[in-house]
Amino acid sequence: MESYLKRVPGAQTLVDAGIRAQAAVRLARAGFTSLEKIAAVTRDDLLAVYGVSLRTVEQCERALGHDLPWPTAFWREKGFAPDFARILCKGGIDSLEALGKRSFKELRALGLGPLRIRQCEAVLGRLLDEG
Repeated sequence: MESYLKRVPGAQTLVDAGIRAQAAVRLARAGFTSLEKIAAVTRDDLLAVYGVSLRTVEQCERALGHDLPWPTAFWREKGFAPDFARILCKGGIDSLEALGKRSFKELRALGLGPLRIRQCEAVLGRLLDEG
């Protein structure tokens, strides 16, 4: 693994910061070659990297000395799947208030299917406008 670390720019820097070698390689191959680059993103961005786990994100946070923002946490606490939560956040929907302002048609435009829209309605406690 050590010789492989040398072939992936930035991976050794991450290992030196306390991140496991395999995770460091995955992060570096995805463009996260320094703690500064990691500090500029969210937990969701790191978790979107193939093979990066929450444990790896926590190692990154320890190396940084602070937690990274986690925009999807609100929706995940409501029981929404991670990919569903990401769609909502990317669509600028980060609260029940913001969700309540959207119509059925607007949520369909984000790529949500009827079942997920029904889940939104359930958490709101009402049906969405057709819009």
